[in-house]
Amino acid sequence: VTIRYKRMNTDYAFIPVKSLTDDLRSDKYDIKAIGDDLIWPSVKPFSTQYEVPYYRLNTDNDKFKEYLINARFPSRELIEKYAALLPDMGGNANAYDQVKRYRDHIYDTYLSHVSMSDELREQMEEVYSGAESIPDKMDLLEAYLHGFEYSNSPGELPEQIADEGDFLDYFMRDSRKGFCSHFATAFVLLARAENIPARYVQGYSVLSKVRDFEVRSDRTHAWPEAYISGVGWVPFEPTGVSVEMEQSSYEPGGQISYSGVTTETAEESENKKETSEFKKVLRLILLYIGIILAAAVFFILIVIAVRRIIFYNLPPERKLQEIVKVKCREIEKGIKSKEEKEKLRANSTSLYEYIEYAADPESKNNLKKLLDRYYLVRFRGDSISDDEIKKLIG
Repeated sequence: VTIRYKRMNTDYAFIPVKSLTDDLRSDKYDIKAIGDDLIWPSVKPFSTQYEVPYYRLNTDNDKFKEYLINARFPSRELIEKYAALLPDMGGNANAYDQVKRYRDHIYDTYLSHVSMSDELREQMEEVYSGAESIPDKMDLLEAYLHGFEYSNSPGELPEQIADEGDFLDYFMRDSRKGFCSHFATAFVLLARAENIPARYVQGYSVLSKVRDFEVRSDRTHAWPEAYISGVGWVPFEPTGVSVEMEQSSYEPGGQISYSGVTTETAEESENKKETSEFKKVLRLILLYIGIILAAAVFFILIVIAVRRIIFYNLPPERKLQEIVKVKCREIEKGIKSKEEKEKLRANSTSLYEYIEYAADPESKNNLKKLLDRYYLVRFRGDSISDDEIKKLIG
């Protein structure tokens, strides 16, 4: 798949689920994996274009389900046999230990204890009735959540909800409605309660069977993934509406775009290559003329002024997103332990985990209010005004 940025500058690399990233991490691109994110060495401008090989999981195929049920963690002999085919393994000397360490890391990171009420546990036993394997349980859970109501206005969570157990009781027994983040969170917690590693994933959904597609911010989506030993991370879609998942939404030879990227087939891309190169040269010429004309003594002041102007002219929703990003980075700077910082970045469950690292109770309360509003704006589509943002940040 070919990805091309339009109307955006970012240091994040966007890829489909189940991508093969060896080429991205080579000297050609030099993209680094930081936590669960892929980061360019510098901010990339619009018109940036790159290709990513990927594969799609045929999750609805009976053979695939049979494969999940029968999967087992591979033996040392099998791993060492095929290690030479995998560039990251560096031969077969330590291949088995490397794979085993990765599996142990997953169980340590994505299998936290989940408290459940007796009533909910009894309810879930009925849901899982007849399941003979982990994939069976996950399919039954996914199907059960499909019976819940998808709503853009489920209302705020009650104040008495203090932990994941309270959330599960409220969502599974009382409310039974929400948007994608509610469904994904419930699935992750319920899977972990069954001793199944699971993680919360945020990304973008695209339409299936479309060769050229433009991905905008309104395609944001959240979904869960469960870890099946011997297979890896398998995505599920519990949200109670027809949301087309990325892993089933690409056609070979086509392109995907992000945040308003105009996409085209490989042939069309080649036809536009010369025009694109001319535009790049023209932009560079204009940039250097601007730098030469700018007085050096005012350069720093101009940069600061431009950044402020750009920020204050952003839509309120984008301002809120940038403020949340800054707040999280500030908290990360205050964490001295490298291990703690990497764990915080690597854990994909929720931004709410940053609250624990806030300086004091007042800061924690303010950050929670900010994140509550952010999730409603980002995933439910609520509107927000500049005045409300000022109140949120004090």
